[in-house]
Order: sequence, then C-alpha cells, then structure tokens
Amino acid sequence: MKAERIIAKGLGNSRNVMTPHVIRYGLLSKYVAYELASGGRVNDTTRYGVTVVKYNPETNTAEELDFSSSFDTLNEAESYIAKYNRKKD
Repeated sequence: MKAERIIAKGLGNSRNVMTPHVIRYGLLSKYVAYELASGGRVNDTTRYGVTVVKYNPETNTAEELDFSSSFDTLNEAESYIAKYNRKKD
C-alpha cells in the first residue's frame, strides 16, 4: 500500500491545523507511513510536523501512532524521520 493511502486511511480528509501544507509522504516500513508537513508560524518561525500512521491489513484500518511530533526546523523533522526509517518492521 502506498504511503499517501495509508495516511488517508488513518486520518481521513482532515488537515492538521498546525501543519496543513504537505511536503511529502513516505514509508517507514511496509505498513507504516509518515506525512511531513509545514504550517503555521510560532514566534515568527514556520513549524514542521511529522504524522505517523500504521495500517492493519487484517482489519483494513489505520491509526495514528503516538510518536507523531512537531519541530522548529525542517532539518529536525528530517532527522526524526531518518531515525525511525532505520527501524523496519
């Protein structure tokens, strides 16, 4: 399953109010996808968010995982993704 479909399955069509501008989707493993997004400014700084969703093929459902997070810089968000990208299922 593609990353964008896993995210859509878990989050529906709702947009994150804090980071509504999707930069990209990606897979951390076969059934775990992330969305990297940017958005609102806090203290004159753009915020970046990483949302992580896991798909369950047995039930055809998906849910957001607890380690979704927001960051002050794109580099911090990219580093966070890279950290989890090394942990394959």
